[in-house]
Amino acid sequence: MLGKIIIVDDDDIAGDLSRALLNGAGFEVELLTESRLALNRIRQARPDIVVLDILMPGIDGLSLCRQIKNDPNLPGMKVAIVSAKSFNADKTRAKESGADIFISKPYDVETFSAQIGFLLEPKESAPLPAHPEPLDDSPNPIFLVSIWGSRSRSETEQAPSRYGRNTPCVSIEVAGRLLLFDAGTGAAAAGREIESSAKHKEIWIFLSHFHAAHIEGLAEFPPLTQAGNTVHMCAAPETDAGLAELLRPILETGARRGLKIQAKMDLYEMRGERYEILPGVAMTPFYANHPGTTLGFVLEAGGRKMAYCPDDEINGERALALQDHDEKITRLYSDADLVIHDARYAREDYPHFEGNGHSNFLNTVDLAGKCRVKRLILFHQDARYSDQELDEMGAKAAKRAQEQGYPAKIAVAQEGLRVAV
Repeated sequence: MLGKIIIVDDDDIAGDLSRALLNGAGFEVELLTESRLALNRIRQARPDIVVLDILMPGIDGLSLCRQIKNDPNLPGMKVAIVSAKSFNADKTRAKESGADIFISKPYDVETFSAQIGFLLEPKESAPLPAHPEPLDDSPNPIFLVSIWGSRSRSETEQAPSRYGRNTPCVSIEVAGRLLLFDAGTGAAAAGREIESSAKHKEIWIFLSHFHAAHIEGLAEFPPLTQAGNTVHMCAAPETDAGLAELLRPILETGARRGLKIQAKMDLYEMRGERYEILPGVAMTPFYANHPGTTLGFVLEAGGRKMAYCPDDEINGERALALQDHDEKITRLYSDADLVIHDARYAREDYPHFEGNGHSNFLNTVDLAGKCRVKRLILFHQDARYSDQELDEMGAKAAKRAQEQGYPAKIAVAQEGLRVAV
């Protein structure tokens, strides 16, 4: 047998189908239809995986998941949520409850057993290189840039990656101050570094927008727990909600996880206009081509210019006379020393996702070439891409730049990458 599984599902038909598929794949499977009795049985049988529906009388699946994950007698037990209640909010709640994977009903019977079985595959570590290749660091740098997270969000467990699995967070040291751009899961590691170094008691966080991948790390951001710290939160409000309202759900999630905010927090609304955020440091937020109110940022100081825009769809060859977004970006990025820009999809995959607010990476390369950008980091890749696919993306980007005579040095974003600008 491959392993022992307990299914908890009050629907006999759905539960029997799942049991039959997993039995056929070589698992030992037990089906429970009464959720109230499930936890005691799980403690007795100690299965390798528990498969839970969400909507069940008695105890719902998410509550049961939390009980399993918080039970000290069930360490490391894997939990799969398999449910027809599969709105994005439900997937987020499942992840917050500790679920290792979310599978929507009706599921694909051809792949269901493999998806469940993936939870038992040994996850060999894939450590990042100690020092990822730099992009030709500038002498006498003005900006010190570090990548803490750069991938898209995934509702399923993914294999380890040399490029990292954290969602977006980029730190920039400038003029002796620390700026954080976005607060995806990478912000937790950035926060631990900030806390251990004790170098910065004042932190500026600029949020491109409020999609989960860009704010979820705030729930586990250590600097928020330290009295004496000041955290400035800067973002654009939505038309129907201010910053406090937009931040409240993720901070409430943090509170449920034990996050006790002791730092002073300030909120600043940003618009598409130029600001002097620090003496001698100018910032120009601009509206990105992405669903909702989404910002990109251009920073200028000491004669250097860099930009960060994680979610933005470059129109490229699709651009029409009435679509001036590409031209606006071109003016903003002109002669930039470094650009970190959305490059979500490979060219062959992009037609399936066209119009959803993310870029074909070759369109990003072409835009950077048109702008005479010196260094380009391809950012926010889809979580489904393997390391080999990302390696190929980087190689194709470098080839495109060489063939077209673009000046940019190009890298695919990678956790641990540091660039001096």
